[in-house]
Amino acid sequence: MHQELAKLVLHVKKILIGIFVLLCPFIYSLSTELSLIHNEPWFGVAAELMEYQTDELIENLNLGLTAEINFYFKLFQVDPTSSMPEGDKLLFEVKRVSKAYKDFFDDLFIIEKDGEKFFFANREQFEKSFLSIKIDQLIQIGRINTRFYLLGKVELLPVVLNSPLHLIQILNPIVKNTPWERLDINGS
Repeated sequence: MHQELAKLVLHVKKILIGIFVLLCPFIYSLSTELSLIHNEPWFGVAAELMEYQTDELIENLNLGLTAEINFYFKLFQVDPTSSMPEGDKLLFEVKRVSKAYKDFFDDLFIIEKDGEKFFFANREQFEKSFLSIKIDQLIQIGRINTRFYLLGKVELLPVVLNSPLHLIQILNPIVKNTPWERLDINGS
C-alpha cells in the first residue's frame, strides 16, 4: 500500500512538472512589435522585444555573465491561387544575433552586433538598443502587384553559458521566446 501511494505521488509530481513546463511560455508572455520601414524601393523592418522585465538581464550582466538575443525574420510571397499559408513562397529568412556583457573596468555595457561593438554607460539606452533592431534595407520589392508578409520573432537568452556548462541550458532551458508576429506588405 505504501509503495503504491509513493508511485502515485511520483506520477502526480511528474504531471505537475509537465503542466508547469507547458505553462512557462504563458507565464513569461513576451511579444515582438514589428514595424515596416519603406524607403522606395527598399523595405526594412524594426523589431522590439516587448513586456520583458530587464532586472534579470542587468543582474546577470552585473555578475559577469553574457546575454544573447536573436531576431528571426522570414519573408513570404502570398500565393494568390491558394487560400492557405502553406502555399506561400518563402523568399528568404534572416537571423540577427546580438551579444551583451559588461566591462567592469570602465563600468560600461557592451553590445556586439554584426561585428561591431557599441558601448553604453546609460542603462536605459543599453536596454533599448539590446532589445531592438532596425534593418533599413531588408528587401527590394519595387512596384509589383504582389502581396508579401513578414514573420518576425525574438529569442532571448538572459544567460549564455560556455562549454561544458552549456549542457545545463540544454537540460534546463532559460530561453525566452516570443510567438511569430505577422506584418503584411502590399507591393504596388
